[in-house]
Amino acid sequence: MEPKSRDESIRVIVRLQSMKTRDFLLVVLQISHHPPVSAFYVTNRQEGFVMSGCILAKSKFYGNSLSAVMDGSAHLVFLSRGEEYVITMPYAHCKGESAAVRFTVACLYDNPS
Repeated sequence: MEPKSRDESIRVIVRLQSMKTRDFLLVVLQISHHPPVSAFYVTNRQEGFVMSGCILAKSKFYGNSLSAVMDGSAHLVFLSRGEEYVITMPYAHCKGESAAVRFTVACLYDNPS
């Protein structure tokens, strides 16, 4: 989805240097303003991982509680192991002083060595 104007697109590219490696890249992009959808890509090939995904944030208000719904998922790949995981975005429900958070992690591809 193309933004209606240049102002509706937010892009962040960060290259960090850690003590161990110097190859960390994070790209974050708001790909839609209405509804607000963000996409991300993070990698450190020296450490052997790539993660990407998208998030649609929604909130629901009830009489005495609220829910934060994060639709979307992240794909995490461990390059040296040949493993790929899908992580759903968390769903949180708060009522009074209690809170519950739900998300899943599923292995899509496991390359046993």
